Amino acid sequence: MDSSADAVWGEVEIKGTRPLFVASIYRHTDSDPTSMEQFNSVVDKLNDTTPNAVITGDFNVPSVDWASLTVNNNPQYGHSVNQVVLDMAVHNG
Repeated sequence: MDSSADAVWGEVEIKGTRPLFVASIYRHTDSDPTSMEQFNSVVDKLNDTTPNAVITGDFNVPSVDWASLTVNNNPQYGHSVNQVVLDMAVHNG
């Protein structure tokens, strides 16, 4: 899968079931949302073909309030980056 975010992907195959894709992501600490927008496109393509995926990692969005699903005022790394990651998480559950 192509994305400028650092990512490690693996595929777990268990006989008689669909493969499980596992990813660990690291988003660099900057305010450019491009890598997360690209990664979101990768996840959308993955969802179209393989609904079984677990994605974890360090997305570096400390300004997302996960309890209220909002971005705090004056967010670290800018509003765009935080919002893109939040939207991706909400959209993909």
